Amino acid sequence: MKAHATHLPTVLLISSLVGCGSQPAPTVDIWTATATGNYKVVEQYLASGTDANLKSPQTGGSLLGFAVAKGELEIVKLLIGSGTDVEITDGGGGTSLHTAVFMGYSDIADFLIKQGADVHATDNSGVAVADMLLIDFDASEEILQPVNQALSESLQITLEPISLASGRERCRELLKQHGVN
Repeated sequence: MKAHATHLPTVLLISSLVGCGSQPAPTVDIWTATATGNYKVVEQYLASGTDANLKSPQTGGSLLGFAVAKGELEIVKLLIGSGTDVEITDGGGGTSLHTAVFMGYSDIADFLIKQGADVHATDNSGVAVADMLLIDFDASEEILQPVNQALSESLQITLEPISLASGRERCRELLKQHGVN
């Protein structure tokens, strides 16, 4: 018994230094961590009980939709793996697949479809996922400028027509593969 008692102060010291496995609280909010691709912090929030279906009280947008808009595929995978509803909608009823197709993120669109996202989903105004491809940014600076202004203010994103075009073409092919004309 005495041999065990001599180790007790060492065990107590190590436990207090290690903190019994607890991690320090994140220094950034989950939205910022998502926007910057900080996988570990988002993972920490989810592990501590943050709702994977979290929505912004200001916009009604979901954390998943935000991760998609920022092009953060690994965060998207983490959220879906943590129970986020792949069909969660934003304030206007659009799904994350709407956002992925609009932004031309074919890798994210492909992942969402493989997770069960509805390729025929419509938002509250009746806009289908495939309709997101009808917006021709090359045709009009009048369209691109206000969209860029809104995205820049809310998400710190600027759309570039050239990169949009190639990604959106891959999204078009992906939707066709899944029966969308």
